[in-house]
Amino acid sequence: KLKLKGGIFVQIPAKNTSRACHVCGYVDKENRKTQAEFKCIHCGHTENADVNAAKNIKRAGLAQIARQVNCNSSQQREALEA
Repeated sequence: KLKLKGGIFVQIPAKNTSRACHVCGYVDKENRKTQAEFKCIHCGHTENADVNAAKNIKRAGLAQIARQVNCNSSQQREALEA
């Protein structure tokens, strides 16, 4: 589907994505109360655990894409200046 619709594949490590609060960034195994319940012990944010993890994965993916774009832009500028 990616090839058909276009897009970018970004691989994100799953470690701590379900333990990190997407609001404040605090990571603790106690944040994941049950399989479905997430409650940050630092800021009190509550949400479905899978939704919280998906938001963390999305943020990490977008950050990785931004780094790649910035790196490519820097390389292109250097090539033009040379």
